[in-house]
Amino acid sequence: MESVTHNTAVTRSCLRTIERKHYQIIELLSGFETNGTKALEPVINKILSNPKHAAFNCAGVLEMPDDIVETIHFLDQQLKSAGKKVRLVYVDQKLRTQLKGSRFGAFLIISEFLAALDDFASEENDVSSKQFIKAFVNATLRTFYVQAKVQCRRGDIFLKKDNQNELLGDIAGLVKVTTKAFPYAVILSFPKNTFLKLMNRLLGESYSDISTENQDGATEFMNIIYGQAKLVLNRTGADVKPQVPTLNVGREMAGLLFEDSNDLVRLDSGKTIVLPFESEIGEFFIEVWVPAAFRSILL
Repeated sequence: MESVTHNTAVTRSCLRTIERKHYQIIELLSGFETNGTKALEPVINKILSNPKHAAFNCAGVLEMPDDIVETIHFLDQQLKSAGKKVRLVYVDQKLRTQLKGSRFGAFLIISEFLAALDDFASEENDVSSKQFIKAFVNATLRTFYVQAKVQCRRGDIFLKKDNQNELLGDIAGLVKVTTKAFPYAVILSFPKNTFLKLMNRLLGESYSDISTENQDGATEFMNIIYGQAKLVLNRTGADVKPQVPTLNVGREMAGLLFEDSNDLVRLDSGKTIVLPFESEIGEFFIEVWVPAAFRSILL
């Protein structure tokens, strides 16, 4: 039987949370239908700041509002990047039918409670060669939500073919990563309007242009994203080292200077995979550069 280090129960009017060592139970109480999304926000923030498995106790719930289903699905997607799982337990047949026909509910896994505990105990890390792409995508989604309350959607990945030495945004934070397998660079690239909306939201200002007062925001976001992705990658044995993000203002980029090298590497000497994101504040991009010989790892 699993040992328990925390057995605290916290009630948030329509929710009750019970913390265990490796997972958390969220009980949906009377009134969650109208206040659940607001009550879930601090619970989700806490889980994402220290990822652990989550079991939603749906006993007595016959119907679940679409916004709550979408919120639980969002949590599920974020936790997957940390090798954690979300399970719905004690689900009535009527609710099962609703979730099965729901846009987001169809992706949620319904389980018996003991089976869910077995799932949590049998956690395994994804060690595929594409794990680092997944890690950065989910770290990006999580960072924008936790830091700025911005929900983002990732678009279709594509290979950059034109203007390879130019970034897609007007300001970027980037990290150059050296692993045991190969070097690569991850670039968080913002169009001007998206970046200014993000900074104005975070800082409570009304910036109309990129300046020395706000440009560090690009590297600060990249630093958080990189730190979270690094934790996930190193669980697979990637041995990713801490790196300090650098800033690039403008679309032109001279090249990349990797650790232990004096040679500037032009972006067109390799391949850049673009992960576009959409959000309420505008579009932005994660651009992942790899040496040409390693293109097959990404696509």
